[in-house]
Amino acid sequence: MQDEIAKIIKMVEEGKVSAEEASELINALKEDEETHIPDKEYMGKKVKIRIRSEDKEKVRVNIPIRFVKWILKTGHGVASSIPEAKAYADDIDLDVVMHAIDNGIDGKIIDLDTEDGESIAVYIE
Repeated sequence: MQDEIAKIIKMVEEGKVSAEEASELINALKEDEETHIPDKEYMGKKVKIRIRSEDKEKVRVNIPIRFVKWILKTGHGVASSIPEAKAYADDIDLDVVMHAIDNGIDGKIIDLDTEDGESIAVYIE
């Protein structure tokens, strides 16, 4: 963990992140050390995001869990970085996704419907 903290401090020095963001990243690293670490087989799975309207599937994204975990630890939202999914990112509670990954949960972890009649589902498979 010391190497990661040193990298974060260097990012602050280079102006890439603010001191507040650095503090959040360091706290996330400390929390991660305290949480359950899923086994290698589980970490080989994918987070699957599906967004459907009444007539068709609008978004179909499969992202390796290792990448999702890294993105969430560094404070960036996966969905908001995908143009087709950005509009839906506010509807997905990323803490639920992180909790599911940390606890080795499989299957559908988020299932919701929007006011526009679209459905959003997030799976770990």
